[in-house]
Amino acid sequence: MASPLFSDVVISGFNNGAIFTDALVVAFERFKALSCNEGLLIRNSDYSRANLTSFRNCAFLDATIFGVKVLGCNVEFDTCGFEGNGILYRDWE
Repeated sequence: MASPLFSDVVISGFNNGAIFTDALVVAFERFKALSCNEGLLIRNSDYSRANLTSFRNCAFLDATIFGVKVLGCNVEFDTCGFEGNGILYRDWE
């Protein structure tokens, strides 16, 4: 299955940088969430769980509350930067 690839995406200064719910197969390269309150939230719903979601060479910087929050999903981070964030959070359920 070919996954959608998003490259060179920059989100800056928003309350929520990005929220993904039930994102089954998706890949990001050079994605940046900068100076948001919440950088990236990945979660599942009652429908399905995120699977095969990957981030390569991405940056999650200067978030007020958290840089990345993953709730009950499988996500791969490869060569990503996490700096100046409130909390880096992973729910291990």
